[in-house]
Amino acid sequence: MVSVAAWGRVRSKTLQRSTTWAAAPLLLASVIVGVVPAAASAVPAAAAPLRLPAAVTAQDEKSALRLAQESGTRVEVMSERTERSQFFAEPDGRLTYESAVLPQRVRRASGEWADVDLTLQRTEGGAVTPKASAADVRFSSGGKGPLVTLVEDKKTLTLSWSGGDLPAPTLSGATATYAEVLPGVDLVVRPTEIGFSHVLAIKSAAAAANPELRAVTFDVGGDARVSRLRDGSLQAVAGRELVASAPAPGMWDSRDRTTAAKSSAKTAAAVAGAADDPSTAVAAADTARTAVVQTEVTAAGDLVLKPDAAMLAGAATFPLFIDPDWSVGKKRWAYSTNNNTNNSDVSRARVGMDPDGRIYRSYFEFSTAAIKDKHVESAKVKMVLDHSWSCTNTWTSIFSANPISGTPRTAWKSSKPFLKHLGAEDSHANEGSGCSDSPQLDMTIDFDGAGVTSWLNGITHNGAATGTVAFSAGNATLGYENAKDRWKKFFPLKAKLIADVDARPAKPTQLQVNKVACKAGTTAIGIGITNPYFGAFMTDSDRSQALKSTWEWSKVTGATMSPMTAPGVTSTPAHALDFSARVAGAVTDNTYAFRVRATDPAPYGLIGAWSDWCYFRVDTSDPPVIGEELVKPEGPGKPGTYRITSTALDVVKFRYGWNGAGREVAAASWTNDSGKLVKAATVELTVLKYGQSNLELQAVDSTNNVGDGSIPISVDSPASPVAHWGLETDPSRGVDAALADRSESVGRTPLAGAGVGWTDGQRLVGGEAATFSGVGALATTGPVVDTTGTYAVAAWVRVGQTTVSQTIASQDDGDDASFVLQFRSDDRSGDGTPDKSFCFGMLSAAGSTPAAMSTVCAVNAAVAGRWTHVAGGYDATEKKMRLWINGVNVPEVAAPAAWKAVGPLRVGERKSAGVSSDKLYGHVADVQVFDRMLVDEDFTGKPALPSSNMVDEPGILTPINVGLWDFQNASACADPANPDGCDAPDGAAWHRTLRLTQGTDIPDGGGFAIFDNEQLDWVMPGEPGYGITTREYGLSQRNTALEGEPAQWQDVPVLRTDQSFTVSARVYVDSTAATMTAIAPKGGKQSAFYLGTRPSTVNGVTAHYFEAMVPSSDQNLGETYTRITAAKPLTDADEGLWTQLTLVYDAGAGTMTLYVSGQEKPAIKPVGALWNAAGPLAVGGGWYTPDNAAGAWTENWFGGIDDVHVYQGAMNAAQVRKITESPTEDES
Repeated sequence: MVSVAAWGRVRSKTLQRSTTWAAAPLLLASVIVGVVPAAASAVPAAAAPLRLPAAVTAQDEKSALRLAQESGTRVEVMSERTERSQFFAEPDGRLTYESAVLPQRVRRASGEWADVDLTLQRTEGGAVTPKASAADVRFSSGGKGPLVTLVEDKKTLTLSWSGGDLPAPTLSGATATYAEVLPGVDLVVRPTEIGFSHVLAIKSAAAAANPELRAVTFDVGGDARVSRLRDGSLQAVAGRELVASAPAPGMWDSRDRTTAAKSSAKTAAAVAGAADDPSTAVAAADTARTAVVQTEVTAAGDLVLKPDAAMLAGAATFPLFIDPDWSVGKKRWAYSTNNNTNNSDVSRARVGMDPDGRIYRSYFEFSTAAIKDKHVESAKVKMVLDHSWSCTNTWTSIFSANPISGTPRTAWKSSKPFLKHLGAEDSHANEGSGCSDSPQLDMTIDFDGAGVTSWLNGITHNGAATGTVAFSAGNATLGYENAKDRWKKFFPLKAKLIADVDARPAKPTQLQVNKVACKAGTTAIGIGITNPYFGAFMTDSDRSQALKSTWEWSKVTGATMSPMTAPGVTSTPAHALDFSARVAGAVTDNTYAFRVRATDPAPYGLIGAWSDWCYFRVDTSDPPVIGEELVKPEGPGKPGTYRITSTALDVVKFRYGWNGAGREVAAASWTNDSGKLVKAATVELTVLKYGQSNLELQAVDSTNNVGDGSIPISVDSPASPVAHWGLETDPSRGVDAALADRSESVGRTPLAGAGVGWTDGQRLVGGEAATFSGVGALATTGPVVDTTGTYAVAAWVRVGQTTVSQTIASQDDGDDASFVLQFRSDDRSGDGTPDKSFCFGMLSAAGSTPAAMSTVCAVNAAVAGRWTHVAGGYDATEKKMRLWINGVNVPEVAAPAAWKAVGPLRVGERKSAGVSSDKLYGHVADVQVFDRMLVDEDFTGKPALPSSNMVDEPGILTPINVGLWDFQNASACADPANPDGCDAPDGAAWHRTLRLTQGTDIPDGGGFAIFDNEQLDWVMPGEPGYGITTREYGLSQRNTALEGEPAQWQDVPVLRTDQSFTVSARVYVDSTAATMTAIAPKGGKQSAFYLGTRPSTVNGVTAHYFEAMVPSSDQNLGETYTRITAAKPLTDADEGLWTQLTLVYDAGAGTMTLYVSGQEKPAIKPVGALWNAAGPLAVGGGWYTPDNAAGAWTENWFGGIDDVHVYQGAMNAAQVRKITESPTEDES
């Protein structure tokens, strides 16, 4: 690929700009996203594209780096390509990331990529379409039917000309012209990078006098309906999904610089620096007259444009244009003006004071999701200057900025408009005629240096998905911003963030000595030789890189480490085991330790963290021991067969196990395949871990010398349950679905029974859980598992009363249960007092009395009214019973002889001597049955490593998503009485909405909510609401109306806060000195928690921190507060920086944990049992009641909130990291 720089400064007059029009018709322009407009007589033909050498590509990073080094040419990594971003491998081994704000390429249905090409063509069906566009759009070929059809996410928007049949269009480059749709008026359509425009070209004053132009109607059709927002901007919405949006339209004429200079309102000096480009359907000339176009939506839903009558009737210079610019998706650049007026030309980004005296700033939001957690070696923002007022260099500054709050125009801020000055560059490119070398060529400027690199490193290290920069004509303190010689125009299409990036190597894992796996902590393994070698698994998220391994080892004497001569540096591919050379100098009967760290290859040379120390003891009398896998386990929870051998003939026994060699087996003489006599034993045991495990081995000789060894074991994905009943309804599942078997097994077995009810809101708000009242039960028609083999059963249970024993699940032969999963109210601890325990039990034989039941119990683990996950099972290989409470295992117990129960599996009772016994009082949900043993990771889940071919395993305890607000289809709140506005739809399955209060803003195209709690800037004096300072927040609501009736939205809760939960949101703050709440579930007098920012003192530092505050009760007298505070105080650098806040409450452990951007060491505190807040979930504020006073919404958020995730259930650290690492920015 040839870079822009390689081609030098391109002369835009011949390569990029259009020629001057021969005619000057008056145009009424209306721009719609996604459509590629046709050329009119007034629109020039597109210039022929510049032919560049074909780019060099490779499918993956490793191949690209190799090809780049071999060819000496940069190579694109195709697997990382998106519409706006690319990765390149450089010949010197570096990786370059490039991100644009407008689509540069599109992916066709075939999967092939094509550069954006807006040239119009006729299809076989007769429609007019662009060759390659980011928007799925087509235009009319003439006659009846829509002028334009736009499809976005399978939803359509059509606009039709209301004046009758359309003539066949004339195509010229990227424009299509429908001639004489009114006398002297052409209709012109053309594409934009993310949309389309439609333009009426009015060719004469007589044509402009036509009364039909005072109100021009476009018929709206398809799935979408158009609505007008407070400022005249437009949205096309299908159901609750945003299809397209458009800013308020404007209009402009074609007055040139000469005419403007003669005007009484302008002087020659004011327009001297204006460009010579004339007004076109794309953009107004710098000197054009402009006016606002009013919009209206009729009762029938059609769009009406009402041009400024004075401009139509006045002394306009033809042509004249009007444009609402529709677009799909989120916009990534914007401008602001000091008088908050609109500019319809979005083909250029402006800075400084224009010829009309307006001061511009421009903002660019680049996607950084693909370089999260990367090290940025260097970075720059590349801009291409189209025009400058000055003939010589003048300065432009680059700043870091808050996320864009509106497009294409964002609000002007006089106070603290930016976050930090990053640098400045000087440039010029005057395309007028007043310079000695006019017209000057376009100029490429790199805004680089330490400021930009430091800013981007902060973005990536914080895990933010986007980074925003702003350009101003001012200096670091915004001086000279109104200097006329600093007026400039840049190309947004050519704006790029370019970064040299690398990932720091991860901490090595899987340490071993002589291929014997190390133990945790300071526990030493035994090694029988004095010249061992070391091994470790080396990891780097840049999977293509070869890493250098630096080894250290020391002699350990008490607490003293004495360094030994280290082995040499070795090299290995990332995500592979590396081994050192053998070391010398070890002495028998001494203890040693080694560690290792990885270093990136040149040119970066980033050094990773040291591994943990691996301790080993050298004893030459220790017998050697090795092992081999004879029968590979089918997966976790399944058995494997292994042979253990030693060449030391005085070995009398072997020890083995997963977490320590705790099992023993006698050693027997055996002749191996080489004919050598050795000592050996064959063992069978169940694998208790996903993926990679180490079977620890020991050989013990006749004098009790012990040698260590290990076998690396790898298993495939876990087997799914053989039966799975939800026993819980939700908006997509009724009672029948709750009783149905969700498993993938052949011959699924539904549950049926009588006397079981369904109660709302017991575990999930809006979901009904199966309710047992000591009368009814549920059962299958036959057996589910073979009770003589290995099996396990798991369920969520909420015991209603704890005075009698109760059964959660059992399977019997019609008379007696072979196993039971139970709540027990008898004495299980042996202290003579009743306990409240969960147990798994097995009856020793059919017909035995209940007293003959063997159990494994979690004593006093049950709490009345609290949901607990209980799982138990029988391991037929090892003859053990196992039990887990909330995913935590209880010490296993020897099992009695198993016998086959061929009767049904029951929920809520067991059979004893043919009688239903131990009926359940409470609720049960999510019952799962397995034909294997459960392992710890079945509960916690396991995310797939980048280096593995495994998939994410979610885990039984994975919390349930009960709310998701990403604000993609949200609408800003101008008028709370508007039933079609002021809400953010729920992306989860629960159909709740987030009702926003007046003033809450959503950037054009959606994306996040902005809370500024200021006066309404669109309300004029004398209008309702003028001068009122808003209180901005959102509350969860649900439509409580019956089907077919008008919607009745009422405040409803989302969570049960007395049960385990997880809430997470991306936030940024406008101020680090304000106390604010981002999320808070409303109770009667207080909120159950307040997640946000507040002042605290941590390690002697008093400042504002990210913090969760938890009241002890829903009272305003006598309540106390527990604070969970982040480790780092907020600083000015945190303003405008997207940060992921995640709060986890574990009801079983009674703890609350606060994660900031998924950090490794979160803040955690005991909070005990929380109370349930029965009110709505608030976003952007909290409900608080002071002592002896009334409650109110307070601590409102100042900044942005996005991606609000709400889960019932406690996430573990890996699941929290998954939220943080998930892409939050649409890269397409």
